[in-house]
Amino acid sequence: MKHQNHSASKREYWADQFEQQKASGLSQREYCRRGGISFSQFYYWKVKGRESKRETERIVRVPIELSAAGSSAMVEILVGERFTVRVGRDVDEQHLRRVLMVLESLR
Repeated sequence: MKHQNHSASKREYWADQFEQQKASGLSQREYCRRGGISFSQFYYWKVKGRESKRETERIVRVPIELSAAGSSAMVEILVGERFTVRVGRDVDEQHLRRVLMVLESLR
């Protein structure tokens, strides 16, 4: 049980470091250099956090009903923090699925 608490406290520590780095406006390397933090450890925990997050993500089908007045409505899909996909009413489901799979592989 003690080991789990230690791992949880490490994750919390690194999550706090990632937030501070982002708020600082510094690059990850510069933030680590100034803070006396090992960049390799910073990077390791950042990747580890992404992998944990991916394990909890999943694709779900969301039914969307558009009225005749809203026929040109767009749906915006955020893929991680890097990509935004906007699709219209007439998007081909298979094509959209392939696009999302490619974007997911780039994260």
